[in-house]
Amino acid sequence: MRPNKPALIFLAAITLMGLLWGGDKFITRAKTSQVYVADCTGITYKPIVITKSCSTTQPRLSGIEWESWDRTGASGKAMYLNGGTSILVSLQIAAPELVNKKLVMHALTIEPEKDNYWPDGSATKQMWKLGA
Repeated sequence: MRPNKPALIFLAAITLMGLLWGGDKFITRAKTSQVYVADCTGITYKPIVITKSCSTTQPRLSGIEWESWDRTGASGKAMYLNGGTSILVSLQIAAPELVNKKLVMHALTIEPEKDNYWPDGSATKQMWKLGA
């Protein structure tokens, strides 16, 4: 028995419409559920460099290696650079908020890794407000 040509065309059209609709929903959901970081150039996904202030390049975090990244926040390790000083630090970013239909994190906390200290000799946490 030969397949019914109009029925095959109809099924192919329905399948194509379903794939297009599903693909659009998938991409839209991915864009709105992704989390970004505010920086001086706008918003970035998993940046490898973060600068504390848009008016200067120091201090900054460089060579960031992200250990976790999700809708609630992110954590990783980086080199803190400020003038001639460089130390290994742990970092956490949290407090995502909706900006132009995207979740953007602004609150960064950094602290020296074990056996590392800030130039003033302390080991306390620093808080940065990103994108300012």
